[in-house]
Amino acid sequence: MTKCPHCKKAIAEKTREFSEEVLTTKEAANFLSYAYQTVRNLVHEGRIPHRGRQGRPRFLKSELIAWVNAGMPDNWIQRQAGRY
Repeated sequence: MTKCPHCKKAIAEKTREFSEEVLTTKEAANFLSYAYQTVRNLVHEGRIPHRGRQGRPRFLKSELIAWVNAGMPDNWIQRQAGRY
């Protein structure tokens, strides 16, 4: 096993990812009760936690729960409402 603290952290992060439920964009939209395109827009704007490339992002369910609990969707909706 490695003694490097940065390597241990990276390994722990990867292990956590594999042990958690990973959602597709469609699954994340259903979980959040958002339209599919809304989730895609949030990814494009960098306003929702996700992993991977823009074309095929993946979402950790625990990160989405934390994001909702932090009030991020409300902040995003308020910013969008200010555009009109």
